[in-house]
Order: sequence, then C-alpha cells, then structure tokens
Amino acid sequence: MPRRPAACPSTASSSVVSALPSTDPAAPSAGTSAASQQQQHWPYPAARRDDSIVDTLHGQRIADPYRWLETANSTETKAFVEAENKVAMDYLKQDSRQAAYKQTISQLQSYDVVRYIRKKPNYYFISYSATGVNGLSDIYRQQTLNGKQELFIDKNTLSKNGTLFVGAFEHSLSGKFLAYSTGLSPQDTTIRVVCAEDVEDLCKDKGHTTDVVRGGTSFSITWTHDERGFFYVKSAKPSDKQASSDANAGPGNALYYHRVGTQQSQDQLILSSEIAGRIATIDISSDGKWLMVNLDKKGAISVWAASIDEGGKGVPQKPSFRKLADTGEGSYSYIGTHGGRFYFTVSEGIPQSKVVAYDTNAPNDGFVDVLTVKDGQRISSAYVIARNHILVQYFQGSVSTLAVYKMGTDSHVRDIKLPPGMVNFILTQQQERRKINHSSSRCM
Repeated sequence: MPRRPAACPSTASSSVVSALPSTDPAAPSAGTSAASQQQQHWPYPAARRDDSIVDTLHGQRIADPYRWLETANSTETKAFVEAENKVAMDYLKQDSRQAAYKQTISQLQSYDVVRYIRKKPNYYFISYSATGVNGLSDIYRQQTLNGKQELFIDKNTLSKNGTLFVGAFEHSLSGKFLAYSTGLSPQDTTIRVVCAEDVEDLCKDKGHTTDVVRGGTSFSITWTHDERGFFYVKSAKPSDKQASSDANAGPGNALYYHRVGTQQSQDQLILSSEIAGRIATIDISSDGKWLMVNLDKKGAISVWAASIDEGGKGVPQKPSFRKLADTGEGSYSYIGTHGGRFYFTVSEGIPQSKVVAYDTNAPNDGFVDVLTVKDGQRISSAYVIARNHILVQYFQGSVSTLAVYKMGTDSHVRDIKLPPGMVNFILTQQQERRKINHSSSRCM
C-alpha cells in the first residue's frame, strides 16, 4: 500500500494527556482497590550510615554519611541499587496501567519520516521509514505532492534480507533514469540503472537497463545534463593509466564516465587521483558545462574544474582540468554557477564559514569572498534557487535561519522566518521557486 507520513504527534497537552492512563497517585489502578493499595507495604532498602565521614569547609564541619554511594562500582553500592530496583519493579509490575502506558507512548513515537525526496519534471520521488529505523526503504513516486502514490522501487528487490549495503540514489536531470548502488561495503558497490519511463532500446518504465558498473564507491554517481551517462569513482588499480598531464604522485581512486547502454569495459578514465590525491567529491555545474572535483591529499584539499561542454558531442575523451585553488584544510562545497562564476560554501578549517566565488573569466583573481557570517553563526548549506538566487541556511546554536541573496550582485533580498528548531535538509530546484523543508526537531 502507498505510504504517506502521518501527522507528527500533536504537542497539544489535551490530546496527549487524554491518551494516557490516569497518573493521579490517588487513583487506583484497574483491578486494584484503593484500600488494598493503602494496606500494601513497599519496604525501602536500608542505607548504611557512616558518620565518620566529615569535611571541614570554611571552618564548618559538614557530615557526608552516604559518600560511599558515590563509589558506583563497589559491591555494596551495586547491592543497594539492585535492592532499590527490586522495590520499584515490584511496584510497577502490580500496576496494570503499565501496559497502557507503553502502548500509548509507542504509538506517539511511531510515525513515518521522509528520508528521501526528489522533484523531477514528471514526478516527485519519495521514501519513508518509521522513526528510529535506519537503512533502505521503498521509493514511491507521485505527480504532485498530494497526488496518488505508486511504488517505484521495492527495497526487497535491491537487497534481499538486508544483506547488502545500499548507497547512492541519483536521478538524471529529467528524472527518466535513476542510478543506484548496492554492495558489501561503501567502497565496493555495483551501480545499476532503472527507468522512470519507457526509453527506446534501453528499458521500459520501472525496468532496469543492461548497465552493470562494478567497483564504484557509494557516494559517487553524478549524471551529465544530457543524460547520456554518469561519472562515478572507484578504487584505482595499477593498470589505470593517467588521464591528465599533471604527474604528482598520490594513492587513492579514479574517476570514470559511463555511457548508458554500454559495457563497463568501454568506460572512459577521466581522472586518476595520482595527480593530487584521493577524489573526495564530484559535481556537475548547474549549467551542465563543467565537472567540479575536490581532491584530498593527506588532508589538504584542492579544487579542480574541467570543461565537459563540446557543443552537444558529449564528454570529451580527455577533459583538461584546471586547479582553482589549494584550500588547505578548508572544505569547499559547490553551490552553483551564474554568469561564468562558480559559487562555493567554505565551512571547515577556517575561523568563520562563508560563501566564495570563482570567476572563470578572471581566473587570476582566484576565490573572492561573497558572503561572510556574524560571530556565533555558521553556514550549514546553500542552494541556487529561482535561477539566479542563493538560499543560505545558517546555524546559530540549535536554531536554523534562512536568507536569500541575489547572484551576481550578491545583495541580500530577504530573510525567511522559520519556527524555532533545526532544519534537517532542504530540497530546492534551480529552475523553480519552490523549496521543501524537512526538520528533525519539528513538523513543517
């Protein structure tokens, strides 16, 4: 049956309290009369008093006769705690309301949570799981947020009995393909492709293509905008040949391009981590023209980019990478591209998080600060929205705030008010004016 997350448990005291059994100590439990409860005796364990323990503080003698209880692992303290627990459990067991308490609390804490949501031109793709449950869930699709749901991927077909690790799910730009990875570990997965519509000579709706890509890492599936194929990362082998002219040595992994409908043996080696270290992240620019790569060499991060736009001809055989920056220990996360400028958030390894930009038309200028934060704030994430705006999420303490800035001029447009709490993730789409919030501490 299609699933939809239940409404969050109401915080209104009337609805919660009315669902619980009476907690009035004067009210007898079912099957136990008030008279019999008054006659019952619950002997509390005697605690040894040691009057020899006396401290002198500021000239005053302070007795501490039960200090021996501070030695939690002593035989005497353990025996006293066990005796206390026995009294408590004996009392609780005779109270018939306990089963009702447990059932009510379990019901209040059990509801479906959205774990995964993506919007594509024809469908929303959504996955739910019960609170407290991690791991893979079924994926559903629906044409509108409130529309009828249909099962798109049955989790049992991906990993029977939960024996396989299930890694990335990545939709192509239009949503007609979904690539996903499964394996025995995050560093050794197999990537497969399922169709969300009939694709001539490849697959039927909800059917798999013939693509099987082995050895990929769990995070690394990135589609090109033309939907002809995707980039992925796998552990480097001695036989992998260098695809770049830069020859700095370094162990790690390798970046490949796989074209849908072809054999893995035909995949292009795009970049070997021998040039500068382990491939940490890969992104396609929001205009689809650039491949962005973060490389990690012994903790030092460098940012690279290569043009993959050849006038509709597909990914070039040997993309030419340019190093945008050596960032040291900073973590650069790509946001989007506007007017030849790459936007990134920088959130680790520096005193304050910020948004920076790199102008491909003025490469000698390097990264330029676009937005810095006030003391006590931290930029958690940023997204391109409505084609030419940036939505920035701030953390201050345990509270999330959102603000919108205009790309190009980098001017502040407005703040978005949120109820108190912390936003877990935000779904945005650059071409649309809609955002979807998901909160870990409140319903939205």
